[in-house]
Amino acid sequence: MRCVEGTIATTSYDKNTEQFRLVIDQMNYTFPLKSDFYFKVGDRVKIIFHGKHDEIDAVFKLDDGLLYLNDAIYQVNAKKLSNQLYKTWFSTFWIILILVLELVIYQLVMDSTVYYFDIVQYVFGILCLSVLLTCFFLVHRLINPQYQYADQVFKLLQLPSLDQQQLQYFRMTNSYFEVIPDLYFMEHVLNISKKHNLIQSQALVERMCNQRNRENLTEFQELKFKLQAQKGEINNIRSQKIPLSAKDTDPFFEVTATLNGLPIYGYFDEFYVKNGRNVDVVLTEFPDEKGYYIWYLYDRERYLYLDEDQPTTLSQHHGWAECVIMIIVMAAILFFIWLFFALVADFVFFTYLYFAIMLMVILYQVALVFYKRKFDTEAKMGFYIYNQITALIKLPRSIYLSDLILYKIDRDEAFETKSRTGYDLKLKP
Repeated sequence: MRCVEGTIATTSYDKNTEQFRLVIDQMNYTFPLKSDFYFKVGDRVKIIFHGKHDEIDAVFKLDDGLLYLNDAIYQVNAKKLSNQLYKTWFSTFWIILILVLELVIYQLVMDSTVYYFDIVQYVFGILCLSVLLTCFFLVHRLINPQYQYADQVFKLLQLPSLDQQQLQYFRMTNSYFEVIPDLYFMEHVLNISKKHNLIQSQALVERMCNQRNRENLTEFQELKFKLQAQKGEINNIRSQKIPLSAKDTDPFFEVTATLNGLPIYGYFDEFYVKNGRNVDVVLTEFPDEKGYYIWYLYDRERYLYLDEDQPTTLSQHHGWAECVIMIIVMAAILFFIWLFFALVADFVFFTYLYFAIMLMVILYQVALVFYKRKFDTEAKMGFYIYNQITALIKLPRSIYLSDLILYKIDRDEAFETKSRTGYDLKLKP
């Protein structure tokens, strides 16, 4: 494995094959990339490659920490095996607990006794299945060993070694926060490495990867996915309908414009704001090849636009409060069902059925909270963006984001439906 460092002299990009070529010291280096936006002439980079045909393992920008990493660097997640085994036995415990309690209740109600041998049989069967799953994960791990060059790549880059799970927190995105394959933002890791030795950097990066906020974002993701508020005159508005396709069956208009000299863009069902209008907007802090993405736009008088994926009413968290609410709701529903059948049919059987189902509901809700707290590592990006928007804006006339559904604009199409992105605040709800 070899490493070269230099300044990019020229670049070229083939859109058909999605191959990006750069030249350093009259040597050509080619690797797959979705866009030519990220590496430019004059950038100082490190390139790591190996093999007879100079297969590119990594390309690292020394100025801003942008990293291209060959997708074969990690074929197996170093932490994946332990997570799979932990989940398997965690689920097994709750399944056995629910089964044993259900059987005990059923046998006591129906026969006034407990048949321990039957319970042991069922528990043994579940344990055998869990052992088989454990063996499968172990064999799968042995057959698919970890890619051997990973640690060496990070060592040559003089960066802390990152496993696949940690790399997920550094995935590069466009301004709309869509993931760009094989690219990672390592600016903050690079800054840490410049200030600390390798051991200290490794410990600090691991701590920042493990600590999460209430939306399950790491400190690195919080630093990356920031929004900014801007005010000013919008100009150079251009609107183009996205072509109809199997992927886009009800396409948006792509709107591009400029605001305070910044190129901005967004996706809307309609866009009634005109050039020269003063607007309040919330944008991503970093641009992509199209500009800064618009999450929120208000013309200060009538029309308000909000990205279609933003939550406005429902919480994305499932904690103890939601757990208790679900138990109470299910208890009320089941009570009325039991009241009807217990009085007109078998009182004993439906009483047992009521308590058995309620037991399952309670245990399921409790297990769900524990499971999410232990294993749910998915970042709730939508909720994180929503919280930033609410902190950056001030809606007119005491209107709340949860009220916006009452102000949805009627679509222009022949079929009757509401806009997914636009709101007319002069409508009377």
